[in-house]
Amino acid sequence: RSTIERSIEACAPYVVLGIGGVPLKWATGLTDVRSFRGKPFAARFGQHVCWYVPTLDPDWLDPFAGQRIDKVPCDEWAAALERDVRAAYALASTATVPKVLTPERVTGNLVLLRSHAEVVKVLEHLATLELVGFDFETHRTRPYGADALLLSMAFSDGVTTWAMPWEHSGTWFDAAARRRLRPVLRAFFLSHALKVAHNLPFEAEWIAHHFGFDIAPHFSTHFACTMQQAFVLDPGPPGNKGSSGHALHDLMVRHFGVRLKELEHAADFVARLRELDVGDVLAYNGPDARAAVLLFRRQRKLVEQQGLETIYQDQLDRVFPVVAAQRAGIPIDATINAEFQTKLAAELTAVEARIRSVPEIAVFERRNKVVFNPLANDHVGKLLVDHFGMSTVCGATDRSYKTADDVLRPLMSRAPIIGHVL
Repeated sequence: RSTIERSIEACAPYVVLGIGGVPLKWATGLTDVRSFRGKPFAARFGQHVCWYVPTLDPDWLDPFAGQRIDKVPCDEWAAALERDVRAAYALASTATVPKVLTPERVTGNLVLLRSHAEVVKVLEHLATLELVGFDFETHRTRPYGADALLLSMAFSDGVTTWAMPWEHSGTWFDAAARRRLRPVLRAFFLSHALKVAHNLPFEAEWIAHHFGFDIAPHFSTHFACTMQQAFVLDPGPPGNKGSSGHALHDLMVRHFGVRLKELEHAADFVARLRELDVGDVLAYNGPDARAAVLLFRRQRKLVEQQGLETIYQDQLDRVFPVVAAQRAGIPIDATINAEFQTKLAAELTAVEARIRSVPEIAVFERRNKVVFNPLANDHVGKLLVDHFGMSTVCGATDRSYKTADDVLRPLMSRAPIIGHVL
């Protein structure tokens, strides 16, 4: 690594173009180059700060010529590679240098709130600010279960971060102290300060549950979400990979060159936070609140530059109805549910018996040493290709099988088992 870094320092480029997944991992710690290709990263190589732009390796694309990758034709990936290279040269021509933060800029200046008076003083101050980042750590994703716990909370103005335990076993605020503090927190969440979190719908449910559902209508006016910003700026890679690259860690690496989760001991135990020492939990909680402020400011400029304010607001407006729907839940009629279970279970048993009666099933299972699963696309596709000769329709030219209803239904006369599967 040191040899490559010295070479980059000597060249002092404005942009380093990374070809393939190996340099992406080396430069950023991230994997999956298809999700991150074409995105400029703020990077530091030795003492040199510049942009890093990952893209695909053309040698990796060659074997897939004429096929599809993640449901996208290989030719389109090749075109994306060309666009990425052109964009990297265009970025270099601007002669701009990204802002790379030190780890201490994100993790430092963390203050633990230890008394009622300290919490009141800090939250009253934060309520007067234009922008405040906040973050919750919880046990369970949703607040409604019997063992769901709001373990801790953190707040940041971007320079100083304050963290406090809540329902963690190591908290210094007992039940009575939390009852006295709840109106203070409620007043803060109702304040006119713009309160920003990463993935606001998550925090919003916990706020509504613990501090009052009447706060929820304010989620679209006095709250902000860095994940919604990131989605608006970049909905995700093409194909069937869905939305990706929107995790707080990924975005901090991209915009500031900070590998956030590598700085936090508790990141390795995120599913067991309630078992960790409360100090470790607060040290994990605090930087996320700071990161929310820093990231919001950076992405807000990009949203404004690209004229995406209305689309971002549309995303933010969804938070309140989503939280309301989740809180209300869906009423289940136990009697009707039981009737459907009985009726459909009998029908399912009959269909499975018809599938098992097809002779080719036994041959398929013997050859492949698996139990045929009619819900598995690869089982159905392989059965039709290998045993019914439907390679031209259900074959794997793009390394997947086509077993959707509209594909299989016209073929029912050629293989009766298709009707049973559907």
